[in-house]
Amino acid sequence: MKNFFLKVSQIALGITIAFVLLFAVLGYFLTRQTSFVLNTKSIRWITRQVEMRAGVRLDFPAIRISARPSGALRSHITLDLERPCVRAPEFSSCFAQAHFEFEFGFSKLKFQLIEVGPVRLTGGNLRATFPEEARPSEDEAPPSGNAAGRRGTHEPASIRLPPWASKAPVNDLQVQLSSFEVTRGRTSYTGALILNASASPALSEIHAQIIDAKVALKESPISPFNDVIVHHCRIALKLEGGGSRLALNCPVELPLRATTTKRLPKFLADPRIVFRIESNLWNDGLLETSRHVSGVLKLDIPRFANTTLAGFGSVLIRVEGIPSQADGGEFNAEADLDLRFEVLSFRQLRLILARTAWAIPAPFNVLNGKAELSARGSVDLNGGTIPIQLVTDLRSPEENFETRSNGTFSFSRKEDEFRSHLKMDIALSRVRLVLPRIELTSIPPLTPDARIRRPVQAAEAEPSFVYEIRITTPAGPVLLDSNLAEIAIPVRLDLTVRSDKPVSGAVQVEELPLQLFRRSARVDYLNLGFKADRQSLNGSIRLIYADYTVRIELLGTIDEPVFRLSSDPPLPHGEVLSVLLYGKPSEGLDSGELQSVTSVEAALQERAITLASFYLLASTPIESVGYNPEAGEFSIKVRLGEGTSFNLTVPEKGRLSPGLRKRLGRSWSITTQIFDPLDPSRQTLSAFLEWRHRY
Repeated sequence: MKNFFLKVSQIALGITIAFVLLFAVLGYFLTRQTSFVLNTKSIRWITRQVEMRAGVRLDFPAIRISARPSGALRSHITLDLERPCVRAPEFSSCFAQAHFEFEFGFSKLKFQLIEVGPVRLTGGNLRATFPEEARPSEDEAPPSGNAAGRRGTHEPASIRLPPWASKAPVNDLQVQLSSFEVTRGRTSYTGALILNASASPALSEIHAQIIDAKVALKESPISPFNDVIVHHCRIALKLEGGGSRLALNCPVELPLRATTTKRLPKFLADPRIVFRIESNLWNDGLLETSRHVSGVLKLDIPRFANTTLAGFGSVLIRVEGIPSQADGGEFNAEADLDLRFEVLSFRQLRLILARTAWAIPAPFNVLNGKAELSARGSVDLNGGTIPIQLVTDLRSPEENFETRSNGTFSFSRKEDEFRSHLKMDIALSRVRLVLPRIELTSIPPLTPDARIRRPVQAAEAEPSFVYEIRITTPAGPVLLDSNLAEIAIPVRLDLTVRSDKPVSGAVQVEELPLQLFRRSARVDYLNLGFKADRQSLNGSIRLIYADYTVRIELLGTIDEPVFRLSSDPPLPHGEVLSVLLYGKPSEGLDSGELQSVTSVEAALQERAITLASFYLLASTPIESVGYNPEAGEFSIKVRLGEGTSFNLTVPEKGRLSPGLRKRLGRSWSITTQIFDPLDPSRQTLSAFLEWRHRY
């Protein structure tokens, strides 16, 4: 029995030694004579198999293969492909050069891929087109509730590799795309990319760093930005437990659109916004928006500043749910906001916005200084309210615009509908503005202003953005400098401006002196009330003469004012008008002047005089006044100089129609007038050349 076991042991030992020698010879052959196994023919055979099984085609005009021993039963293989191209139904990519290095060998009597890298893909381009991601139907959607799409409810998200290659890490992968264009539905992205990456065995953990990337957005969802620039962005993707975990740490730069900066002076820095994106997100799939996502996304905006803008802040977003079903309430996102943006130079901002739809109008276009907008608070991104604050400190040598405003921005999102509401309380703390100069007797232009275009009537639709802004003056009246008043006009405001309703509130002009009817007068008060469609008027003006005081009361509405004249001591109504218009009693007037007084008195009784025509009547030397009670037309003639007169006609419930008459010679004269008798809401220019001859 002892000899039997000894014999068996000798046979087993001999077989074992034989297998060891066989594996040794095979290992030596595979690791030392790699060219017999890995050559151009075998590589092209492999590419054909990949194309037949996966639909991915690899083309290359030339290949170089080299191998060298790297240890016992190990070999290092190098592949260089000239101008390789990879093509699939949805994408194609070509490179100028592709360099691969592999480490093969035996481990535990098994031949396997030990290591991949370095890998260099340079001079590449990529073109990819993907359809819009289809949302799952009600039948395909995962069940609602906390268990919807949770990890473990589907096949694990993993990249399957052959057993002999599943334990090989990928080290030092470098990809250079000189250009790429990716299109998904109607959205297109173009740009360039330099990427470094590495991966653990079976690609279960991938670490990448985007060294440089620039992406241009053809239809930018973040207007006025159309470029995204990324430098040294770190990405970590880990596949575990049937899902994927994504960690990001990416600095992102958003330059302003070139179309808005090309007119800037050369000394201005290129305005841009820089922020950092950090995330720790878990996805039940392989970065699939139709699977459950949970985690935190943070946007950190370090302080940035240039000659125009500055800002800083952070946004912390907590997400939970299925992103593709956000409209169905299956996706929740809450954000903590702490943002602050500053306009460092209002003048430079005006230059940026010049000749755009957001150009800053007069009188604000001459101001310079700072403005600050901040938003702080927590909000649900499916709908909520964000507290905001706006502070301005703008000035010019003659103007100030200091305000303190608080408000809220509320929004709601349901399905594909987004609605928002802005509510602000604007407190004008110190405001002084210079109004454009108004010439009551300026010559009407002979051609329409080319900048004025008739608005296109748009179809009525329910607005998705509404606003409610209240404007008050708690610290004192607003001062308005005008050539029509001797001093700045003090105005107190309490107005509410709504997007869906007329202006409501009140405007109060405080006591001030001014020139009326060629003498000093004083406005005791002037109140304008706005309520629904009615604009009420209530005011009192005093003119002090040597023997009496004349008072003018303004009542009614702005569109149809009522003027009440009285004096102390009392005078007849006609005598008061005579003194106001010509500075003397009626017995000292000629027939033309008496006729003008009669016309004014009749027009006042018929309420045919507007506020504008009354102010013109009180501020210029009147040559004559006419009133046609049948047509309800009131007219004023002002002499400007020898042979020139200014005429103002006020049709009944119509717009003012100014005109100019100029005598050109003994028999010729030209008359211009702005008025459309068929449509008072339009103002058109007419000019008449007139010839007169008396026989």
